[in-house]
Amino acid sequence: MSVPTDPDRTDPAGVRSRSVVSWGLNAVGIAVVAFWFVRNGLLLHHPAWVWVLGAVALAAWAVREGARTPRVLVAAAGVMIAAGSCTVVPTDSLLVVPVITGLVVLGADLHLPVWTAAVAALAAVVVVAVTATLEQTSVQFVLGVSGGLLLGVLVGFGRRQVRITTAQARETERQQQRARLLADRSRASRDVHDVLAHSLGGLVLQLDAVEALLEAGRVDEATRRAGEARALAADGLAEARRAVHALRDEPEPDEPHPDQPQPAPSEPTRASSPSADHASGLTALVDAHRSFGGELVVQG
Repeated sequence: MSVPTDPDRTDPAGVRSRSVVSWGLNAVGIAVVAFWFVRNGLLLHHPAWVWVLGAVALAAWAVREGARTPRVLVAAAGVMIAAGSCTVVPTDSLLVVPVITGLVVLGADLHLPVWTAAVAALAAVVVVAVTATLEQTSVQFVLGVSGGLLLGVLVGFGRRQVRITTAQARETERQQQRARLLADRSRASRDVHDVLAHSLGGLVLQLDAVEALLEAGRVDEATRRAGEARALAADGLAEARRAVHALRDEPEPDEPHPDQPQPAPSEPTRASSPSADHASGLTALVDAHRSFGGELVVQG
């Protein structure tokens, strides 16, 4: 099954379409968490590994905000989850924020399996539980952190569903536009076929009439018929050009201006009722064919 296109990756460069408000909120979040991480670290005298992993988690969060490719985005989210989950307990759950953010990113990514965020959250819970055991932290703390991670998974899944719905709506709209375009082209193709069939058929009858009149010595009438054949050919060529313009989605050269008065619906025009013109033209050709002794045979 094909994966719908992610609406956040529709531009050729792969730059995510993010609003200024979203960028601002994430920047504020990074600044606030970094401030309290440094402040609490100085007060509680965090060991070096906490400083390193906390800094890595915050740096990955910042990289995630500026990521321009899907691989960098997913990699940054993975680092946020891995480094952040190791420092949740020492920082008194402060760095659970980048972990939750990373889970939201993984859950909302349409190019990843739907279970990716859930597996990552389960791994983060295991790391938090092991760290809590080593630090002799209460079970309630682990359960609270687990609830926050579950919330991140649910938020990511919700964003995924919104993106899928949006992508499907856009795809449906594109399919409808394509269907309308194909219908218009098919109709224009039929018009070209009808115009050429009528024009060439009428031209053949006129030339047959000219040939018969010349054989009978009726030169003047043959000349008149030749002029009618030329007019029929020119008229068919003009009709074919109009149909081709419609097939190419180009405006017709003689298309009336919107401010000009339009003919009433009941008035037959060449574009609105071509069948009536074709029928009258064929009637005239049939009469002309019979006038010099020709016979008409209709086959069903």
